[in-house]
Amino acid sequence: MNLSPFSAEVLRTLLEQEQQALSKLIALLQHEETALVNGSADDLPSIEAEKISLLHLIDKLVRQRDSAISAAGFNATPAGMESFFTAHADLTKTCYLLWADVLKLWQQAREKNRINENIARMRLRQTEGSLNALFQAAGINTTYSSDGRVQNATLPNNPLRVG
Repeated sequence: MNLSPFSAEVLRTLLEQEQQALSKLIALLQHEETALVNGSADDLPSIEAEKISLLHLIDKLVRQRDSAISAAGFNATPAGMESFFTAHADLTKTCYLLWADVLKLWQQAREKNRINENIARMRLRQTEGSLNALFQAAGINTTYSSDGRVQNATLPNNPLRVG
């Protein structure tokens, strides 16, 4: 398995770009967490749009990294990356350090995303509880299906209704 200095430079550049994109994603996920905690729903659409854009960029970078590793004759997996670094320790020390940081950033991003999912679920339960309380106070009995659509709604008699 042969790796030219150019290939090592390409890999280093890709890892640096992935590292930067993941750092931006983590900062954005932190911003999303703050918006979710504070109930700043108006901020969420722009955060989501930026998050989608970053995820597309990260996906592109990962595919390019995988192609570079495959072209060097290694599997495009974390184990393949480790094998690559073992075989080319003289050319890739900087790449190895970047890879270790990228793995750490991926873990942080997953954890931030998990936290945000939990906060969003909690907010949803709070909203559903509030809506149910409002419906009960208004005398509206409502049942929802598993997809969130109203199955059965019983409205109170409207004394203003004609006829």
